[in-house]
Amino acid sequence: KDYKFSDGTSKPKYFLVFREYENGQLLLMSLPTSIRKLPIDIPDDHGCVSTENGVICTYIIHTNNSICENGFKFPKMTYLIAEQVAAANIAILSATYTAGDYELKGKVTRKEFNSIIQCVIKSRNLKGKFKNLLNEIQ
Repeated sequence: KDYKFSDGTSKPKYFLVFREYENGQLLLMSLPTSIRKLPIDIPDDHGCVSTENGVICTYIIHTNNSICENGFKFPKMTYLIAEQVAAANIAILSATYTAGDYELKGKVTRKEFNSIIQCVIKSRNLKGKFKNLLNEIQ
């Protein structure tokens, strides 16, 4: 089933969960994208791209890099944009989707997960509360 955005549109999306919080009521998550939103002079190397001032902060996942314990690789170049890390209400997700509506692709390796977190918390545009929550799970 396609992911339903708050504006009513929907499309197939990958979903990366960082953690639950607020007594299991909310998820800290990200919806990575295959759309490149980086300046042309930044190469598509796997890993963190961030500027010193934290304005640009994106984790690039290359198509030929396995990021999960089961060997899963994204079929396209994938970009996890730090400022798009968000909270999702678990009750709303549960009411919207059933177990048959989504497919678990894999569990991100601890090394990759930590690299993603270390990258995302560099962002100047990431909410302080989210940075604190991410720092707690490293």
